[in-house]
Amino acid sequence: MPPATCTAMVHHGGNGTTPAGLGAGVRHLVLPGGADGHEAARILRARGVGMASSPEAVDADLLRHLLTDDAMPTAAAEVRDETAALSSPATIVPRLEQPAGTAPHRAPRTAA
Repeated sequence: MPPATCTAMVHHGGNGTTPAGLGAGVRHLVLPGGADGHEAARILRARGVGMASSPEAVDADLLRHLLTDDAMPTAAAEVRDETAALSSPATIVPRLEQPAGTAPHRAPRTAA
């Protein structure tokens, strides 16, 4: 993951945007609009890496808090490091293919 080029992200809490921000180790302000956004906001708040708001409630005080909270960068760095330590799909898929009988070196099974 390239280094972060921002201090915080303001986003909808989607399943692509949220992990990208976690991998970059930045603070989050989630303005959820759908079910996954609300769940992402809950998880980010629980981990201490973000906040949630409605778009109508965003004001200068909220943004100032997002940018100056001393605990969020530490928590964001911890989550970034945890994410970086996870196995990649390239590592996991071959291990899953073997017991499933779909490893590339085997012919596909046919129905009897």
